[in-house]
Amino acid sequence: MSGGTCPSCGEALSTEVFEGHYGARVELDLCHACELIWFDKMENIRLSSAGVLALMRAMATDLDPQRRTLPERLPCPRCRRPLKTRSRPTKTDAVPVHTCAKDHGFLMTYFAFLRERDCIRPLQGKRLEELRAQVEQIRCSSCGASVKLRNDPRCRHCGATVSILDREALAETLGGLHADVERRANVNADKVAADLAMDRLRTETAFRAMDSIHRDRAVTHGGLGIVEVGLRWLARALS
Repeated sequence: MSGGTCPSCGEALSTEVFEGHYGARVELDLCHACELIWFDKMENIRLSSAGVLALMRAMATDLDPQRRTLPERLPCPRCRRPLKTRSRPTKTDAVPVHTCAKDHGFLMTYFAFLRERDCIRPLQGKRLEELRAQVEQIRCSSCGASVKLRNDPRCRHCGATVSILDREALAETLGGLHADVERRANVNADKVAADLAMDRLRTETAFRAMDSIHRDRAVTHGGLGIVEVGLRWLARALS
């Protein structure tokens, strides 16, 4: 089942098709303006590695610098009943998901999707101080609210900490996904190794460019959050 309206902004959701296991098609509903993904029931585990990679690229498309702040209450796009926020455990912590009481599915932010795959880490220490010296407030990558860095590196709206894409974790995740895609395609082992090396090189190139990300105007108030800027850099590097 696909379609419906975004639980946050009320605009029509964009239905996009991704590869599932054994050649299946998985339809997901996205709102790029609010950075939300709606999964019907078990669609998240039906995604193949190629489907996850394609979804990560899609997440970097049409990001809206004027992203709206997510409301506290979000309705199910299927039955319109209020979604319940629950925590889903990950390897290191937990991510919030918004589930339907009637079991129609669940809603995740782009931020939560990347956190679930351990691709995000909090911005701390010297890099956080450098960012504070450059800008006073940024857009929260989790909910879209404004975060005043001089007061607290946490978002007062959703509680998320200021975070960035973790280069090592992301490279490992991408490498694992690409390796699985290549294995399933029965490609020559030498070619697999070469492709993984090129993916790592492109990823490292992207992150070298992102090292000066705190000076990018896109992270200032009213623009994209740090994670979103990182997604754009990564999409260019892996395209």
